Amino acid sequence: MAYAQITQAGLAQEIAVALQDPSHVYWSLGEIYAAIDEGLLYWGALTSWWRERGTFSTSAATPLYDLHTLLPTLRARTYTLGDLTNEILYHFLEPCTGSPAGVAGTGDTDQFTIGQITSVLTRKRNELAIDAKLPQTFSTIPVPFTPEGILTLGDEIALTGRGAWEDISTGIISPLNVEDYWAAQSWAPLWTVTPNKPYAMAFGETQPLQVQFIPPPLSAGNLHLVHVDTIGMAIADGTPFEMPDEYVHAIKYASMYELLATNNQGYDAQRAQYCIERYKSYVELSKLQRSIIRIYLQGVPLPLDTLQALDSGRPNWQNQPGVPNLCGVAYDIIALSNVPTQAFGMAADVIRSAPLPATTTDFIQLGREEIPYLMDYCRHVLSFKMGGSDFIASVALYDNFLTGAKQRNKLLVSKIPYLQPLFNNAERETAVEPVA
Repeated sequence: MAYAQITQAGLAQEIAVALQDPSHVYWSLGEIYAAIDEGLLYWGALTSWWRERGTFSTSAATPLYDLHTLLPTLRARTYTLGDLTNEILYHFLEPCTGSPAGVAGTGDTDQFTIGQITSVLTRKRNELAIDAKLPQTFSTIPVPFTPEGILTLGDEIALTGRGAWEDISTGIISPLNVEDYWAAQSWAPLWTVTPNKPYAMAFGETQPLQVQFIPPPLSAGNLHLVHVDTIGMAIADGTPFEMPDEYVHAIKYASMYELLATNNQGYDAQRAQYCIERYKSYVELSKLQRSIIRIYLQGVPLPLDTLQALDSGRPNWQNQPGVPNLCGVAYDIIALSNVPTQAFGMAADVIRSAPLPATTTDFIQLGREEIPYLMDYCRHVLSFKMGGSDFIASVALYDNFLTGAKQRNKLLVSKIPYLQPLFNNAERETAVEPVA
């Protein structure tokens, strides 16, 4: 990284001084470090500021790749249940000193139980997955033969996106449209009793978790599916949220909203409303889904388009091996057409997750011109536990942070004008696929 202007420890001390707490009586260093990390991640989500190239290799006969798996540092998913539990304890003025309390919640008051906090965090993780349609993954699911052509999906699948049917006898893979029974009946009134190769799948008239193939397949096959999953989370500090780092704090704000909006000792309508608005802003931001800028094959850039456009323009693409010359993208997922026949050297220019300081001597990767905005955000977030008029007065700091991000975006567009239409890929995909 290029910036070597202020360290994590140096910035934390400046924030403490600005808060008139240089001895860390009211705000611990751990609390301030967590606020810095949150501010950096949010700045990255708002501005796409950190862009970096990562390299990987293809595998023969493998068309789909997850950049989080291939480039885990650049497309990071590192936050755990213990991390956000600690942050909520800080915000609620609960004990979280020395070795952070985490899910044990040692010494907490009766304001909220540690069980309430951890339970709501696990619920809100899955709520965010539905609202933000993240993170996406893909699977090949065996489809046993049934006369009706109905498959029951695993109960972890919350949203389905792009699907394709694989005929086992021939190995041919064909994209599936998403239709309903009325459309299918209008096109082929006897489709339910005329088995053939499926060309579509329907979800609206089936039971939950079921998919109806149109028409019913003649035999068993495989369903190639892009989907969003919910997860079961063990109550342990190290349990991962499996959510992109830049959006993970939405889980924290949604959880604090539920806790503060409940009629108990911790009820606070004003801060509850603030938290739900912060959650909504993260969800709206996620719709931009900025991730992939460019994909290279052995140094040559490949044209990019949506998965839906790839299926429409090259419906037979998964059956055509060769040297890839087109790439379909859906957030962190890429699809290569032609399907690689060997290990090709690849590179990806991505909007990376903010590089967070690992030690107190690591430099903050922002320039002097942006550090004041980060300080404003941290002072605002750290003021949350003050509540009342003191917290409300700090909202001006948050507004200034957003103004700085908006200004940075204007500069980015002027320097790299193609980025705006490129990022529209996600919105185009959303129009036709529920997941993307």
